[in-house]
Amino acid sequence: MADDLANTRRTPSLSKPARSTIRLQDRDVALLAWLFPHGLAEREQVEEAFFTSTARCNSRLLQLLKAGLIARCPLQDQRSNQAVYRLTAAAYPIVARRLGLDVPTVRRIHRSRTNQHVAHGLCIVDLYVAILRAVRNAPELRLDLWLVEWQIRHEYRRLNNGKSQLSIFRPDAFARLQLPDRSYHSFFAEIDRAHVSGKKWQQTVTSHLSYARSGLFPQVYGTDTSFLSLAVTGGGQRRLDHLRDIARDCGAEMFRFTTEQRLRDGGFLGRIWQTVQDNQPVALLPQLANATLEAK
Repeated sequence: MADDLANTRRTPSLSKPARSTIRLQDRDVALLAWLFPHGLAEREQVEEAFFTSTARCNSRLLQLLKAGLIARCPLQDQRSNQAVYRLTAAAYPIVARRLGLDVPTVRRIHRSRTNQHVAHGLCIVDLYVAILRAVRNAPELRLDLWLVEWQIRHEYRRLNNGKSQLSIFRPDAFARLQLPDRSYHSFFAEIDRAHVSGKKWQQTVTSHLSYARSGLFPQVYGTDTSFLSLAVTGGGQRRLDHLRDIARDCGAEMFRFTTEQRLRDGGFLGRIWQTVQDNQPVALLPQLANATLEAK
């Protein structure tokens, strides 16, 4: 009987193939730690942030994929045919060590990020890539700090008609640029997918005004300078004008507006931004915009 059992052909295993081993490079760890706060990223975005060629990017992503540290996401509302990547649980300990967090915290935050609206999340990464490209083209400029919503979220109390009221400030992203003279330029950013109601956008604008008036910004971000608030919309000029009108009615002079298309075509430092008062596009840092134009 034992011989019969030993000679019986076994059903092939249906288990997942074994993960390949990988010798992690510093860039791999940096990539995983960068992917963590954003939740998701397209292949082209990863290439822009970490690689100098498409071939190298694809090769390394494939190795990380085979090692089980990242996974491709089957997404229904994907913007293009590019692969979209996310971290896997196997990468949590690596990210935790890199960022000085514990693994349960990494797991909780990452799961909340991958469940966000996909197109909105990828547009936040688009803004990061646009800033990174601008900094590379302006050697005198440095991206000193980049944060996303869960890292920025600030609950604080303020007086409203003599009563203490809880306020929550949670823009989509924050970027701080540094010039050679060690001066800083700080930007909070909001990504508009052209489906938020006017009332909701008014609440967002009000939250920026309240935070500016609270005096908390210098304490939290360690700089005496004020900030600008950027709004990047996926709609056209009509949508942009609607957002501007609401911000103007609120008295939010710190806002600057542009479209996703203009950001792609003109670059972060280009004359692509409109104020609440003027229809003429302006640059966020005019001195750098002039230098860029002269270089071209």
